Amino acid sequence: MQPMTALRRASVCAGQCWWRWTRACRAWHVAAARRGYKASSVVAAPAVAISSKSSKSSVPVAAAGPEPVDHFLDLPSLVKRLREELPAHPAVGAPISGEVVAKVTEVLQNTRLNPREWRQHAIFRRGRYTRNIVGYSPNQFVALLLCWERGQQSPIHDHSGAHCFIKMLSGQLRERRFAWAADGSAGPEVGGEAAVMDASVPSQSVGFMHDSLGLHRIENPSADEVAVSLHIYSPPFRECLVFPPTGGTPKTAPMVSIFSPESQFANGMR
Repeated sequence: MQPMTALRRASVCAGQCWWRWTRACRAWHVAAARRGYKASSVVAAPAVAISSKSSKSSVPVAAAGPEPVDHFLDLPSLVKRLREELPAHPAVGAPISGEVVAKVTEVLQNTRLNPREWRQHAIFRRGRYTRNIVGYSPNQFVALLLCWERGQQSPIHDHSGAHCFIKMLSGQLRERRFAWAADGSAGPEVGGEAAVMDASVPSQSVGFMHDSLGLHRIENPSADEVAVSLHIYSPPFRECLVFPPTGGTPKTAPMVSIFSPESQFANGMR
C-alpha cells in the first residue's frame, strides 16, 4: 500500500469536516424546531373554506397572509399554543367566534405533528372508531385523537354547544351535514356534495363545526386506507346527542375515551 500523499490527506480531512458540520447543522435544526424556533423555509398553506356549501351560516376563514408562524412537531407545543388562542373560559352554547375560528384554523393548517409521536396514541378497532385524549386544558378545551378503520363512520351527532375543530393527520374523512328539524331531531342532509378533509392537502386538512351550523356525520370513505384525525372541542364536554338517520328522538351518548382527562392531564399538559 502506498503512503497517503499530503494532498489526499487534506482532501479526506476536508470531507470529514464537511460531514461533521452538516450533521451538527441537522441536529441544531431539529433541536430548534422542538424548542419552537421557526425555520425560514416553512411555506404558508392557504386558508381553507370550511364546508361553505353545507350551511347557510357563513364561517369566517383565515385570510392568506405572510409566512406562517406555527410549525409544531409535538403535541405539548400545540396544546400550549391552543391555550393562547382559545378563550380561557368558553361558555357552553356561545355563538361562533369568527376571530377564534380563523386563528385556530390557521394554526392547525400550519401544524405538522410528528407521526412517531401521535402513532403511540393510535388504536384501531374493527367494531367502531376510537377516541383517545392527547391534550387537555381544564374547562377550556380537550384534544382527542380519533382512529377510523376502512369504511367506519360516526352517528349523526351534535357538539353540546362547543366549537369543534378537526385536523387530519392521515388519510381522508368525509363530512355530511344535516339540518335541525323543528322537533329537535335530525332533518334532511344539506349542502349537496359532502366535504372531504384530506391530510395530504394542507388547505383541505382542517374542518370546523358548531351546533348553529347543524348536525353532522363523519366517515372514512376509503376501502383501502385507515384515517387518523385530531379533534379539538372547546369547551370540553362529556356527552353529546346522537340521532337516528331516519328521524326520531335523539339519545345521549358518552364521549368514550381510553383515558380520562383528570387522571392523565391533571396539570393541563401532556
